[in-house]
Amino acid sequence: MQLFPNYIRQKTIGIKILFLILLIGFLFAFAEAGILLYQDYKFELNLIESQIEQIQNSYLKSITKSTWNMEADEVAIQLEGVLHLKDIKHLEVVTEHGDILAAAGVKSVGNTISRTLKLEYQNYGKLNLIGELKVLASLEGIYNRLFKKFIVIIAVRLFIATLISIIFLFVFYRLVSRHLTTMADYTQNLDFNNLGNVLTLKRVSKKQKSFDELDKVVNAINEMQVQIQKHISEKEARKNELLKEKEFTDAALNSQNDTFFLFDPVKGKAIRWNKAFNEISGYTDEEIVKLSAPNSYYSDEDLKKAASFIENVLIKGSGRIELGLVCKNKKVVPTEYNVSLIRDDENNPKYIISIGRDITEQKLAQKEKNEAQLRASEQEKHAIVGKIAGKIAHDFNNILGAIMGNTELAKLDCTDASMMKVFELIHGQTIRGRNLTKNLIAFAKDQEPKQEFFSIREKTDLVISLLKKDLEGIEIIREIKAGIPDLLADPGMIEHALVNLIQNAVHAVSNSNNPKIKINISHKEESVNFYIEDNGCGILPEDIENIYDPTFSLKGTRDLKKSYKKGIRGSGYGMANVKKYIDQHKGTIHVESIFGSGTKFIISIPITQKELTVEDKKQINKSKSYKGKYVLLVEDEQAISEVQYRILTHEPCSHSVDVAANGSIAIDLFTRNNYDFVSLDYVLPGDLDGMDVYNHIRSVNNEVPILFVSGNIEFIESIKEFKKKDKNMAHVPKPCGNKDYINSINDLMDSCSSVM
Repeated sequence: MQLFPNYIRQKTIGIKILFLILLIGFLFAFAEAGILLYQDYKFELNLIESQIEQIQNSYLKSITKSTWNMEADEVAIQLEGVLHLKDIKHLEVVTEHGDILAAAGVKSVGNTISRTLKLEYQNYGKLNLIGELKVLASLEGIYNRLFKKFIVIIAVRLFIATLISIIFLFVFYRLVSRHLTTMADYTQNLDFNNLGNVLTLKRVSKKQKSFDELDKVVNAINEMQVQIQKHISEKEARKNELLKEKEFTDAALNSQNDTFFLFDPVKGKAIRWNKAFNEISGYTDEEIVKLSAPNSYYSDEDLKKAASFIENVLIKGSGRIELGLVCKNKKVVPTEYNVSLIRDDENNPKYIISIGRDITEQKLAQKEKNEAQLRASEQEKHAIVGKIAGKIAHDFNNILGAIMGNTELAKLDCTDASMMKVFELIHGQTIRGRNLTKNLIAFAKDQEPKQEFFSIREKTDLVISLLKKDLEGIEIIREIKAGIPDLLADPGMIEHALVNLIQNAVHAVSNSNNPKIKINISHKEESVNFYIEDNGCGILPEDIENIYDPTFSLKGTRDLKKSYKKGIRGSGYGMANVKKYIDQHKGTIHVESIFGSGTKFIISIPITQKELTVEDKKQINKSKSYKGKYVLLVEDEQAISEVQYRILTHEPCSHSVDVAANGSIAIDLFTRNNYDFVSLDYVLPGDLDGMDVYNHIRSVNNEVPILFVSGNIEFIESIKEFKKKDKNMAHVPKPCGNKDYINSINDLMDSCSSVM
């Protein structure tokens, strides 16, 4: 009962029903009052008519007689008597001549009923009209009585309706509303924590054979609660199964080194991926969600290739493709993908799964194999040439030496100008023969570059000085930028390459009216760049791809365009040697030429700094690096060992380093010390090479990491088998950058520590 006043103050359904009952009761009361008042109005009108009839029957005769006798006072008295009748407000007697004989009451305007009664008097048998009696009855009294009655009816009916509504409201509250509120509170407070609570209503106990509507609703809610609890339990069980399945799947996917990537090809969005994809691509989960798949991960060229491939997958359902994964740091990782299509229930394409394997090592191995095979083929060819050159070079050089010596002696005693020209010609041809032999032997030899630091400016000046006579009459423009660091390379090979390039430029401008050769040397952070440009004859486009072939030449009998001055000959070995030297130093060579306008050779050779740069240190610190280890450095070339020693012993490495210049010292040091790491050159002076040192180390220690540093072709080809057998051994080609050298050491130590 305490809740009932609160219930009334709320906008509940009971209050709405209360107002509805009141409204209906008012409408019915109004209708009832209208009907009753209409009936009373008719009755009142009939009553007035009956009173007028009474005047006619009871008073008209005496008024007529008094009017005949013209007894006005008597008529007035009679009219006053008539006014006592209900609702009669005015009476008036008018003679036949229109004169008012007598009148009584007040004449009102509006809401009246008027009647005129004829006054006829019979005299001597004759009926005479002597005047009229005008009767005026007012309706105001009727209206007032009807209004009062209307008010009473409405008040009584509204009181009854209100009383009934309140009684109904209380009954509705007791029987329905409070239980509906209980149900609402129960459902509103229902959550996962109290699903076991049963809904019950506080009702008067009674014995009943059947449930009423509220009982049915309560049972339905309780049954619904049971079903919800059952459904939630099943859903939770299924959710736990899915979570376990997802955890298992994630663990399986994340344990793989291959990348897993699931994407929607229609929306271009990634759906799922594994940690390997994060690690290789460099993108975080948040970044992958925002990126378009697969457009964000491949170059335009690869995307064109992938588009036709995906169309084929949509038809066949699977396929394999090789693409370059463009990482966040713009590094391109060659990857082989096995791709499968997932369809929906209506057999429409839904998702594409790609399993990607990093094939960088395979690519590098294949490249090394191809290079090794090429080098082997070249070596075989060079070996044949070398054998021939070895047999004839000594005798041929002796012949050339004898001719050159006797020619120079003859020139000293010659006074005949014509003969002097002959001797000059012979002398020039012997020099050409000597250079030809030198190029032939250099091409036939296959030797690993000897590396030392030297000034490229001084080397260029030396070459120009050596070719001073050949450069007579040619404008030499030298632009050598300041601050070019010393180059770590084979000085003899670089000198020979510059000689061949400048000699070719001299030959190219032999027919030029204003011959010029421009030599420009500059450097960037990672390379020294040579630009050797002439304004000579140039090279035809179809000939450019052949200029590094040792059997190809455009000079002498092959000069069909008459581009060179008569008498200039070429063997073809010069540019072949230049290309070989640049390749051995991990450099690049590029040629630009317009036939008839000149040629420019662009050569780039990597710079080896004498210590790590600030940027190198930052990048090494970002990755997993090792410090304070005990390292054995085996390297015979002093320039290289000094650089390696410096970067190994300084930050960020800070290792302790022992240096061995040959195999015997290396074995002795390893026998006497416990090293954490060995950096080993393959080609070493003396009887023991790098492989001998390696075999000795492995005979006593199978776990110490060993990094071979070598560019020897035979070694690169043979080391592949060793890598399969020895997981604690790796190789970095020589020459290599300082950062690559340190990263190779850290990677090998990291892989060895993870295996252990």
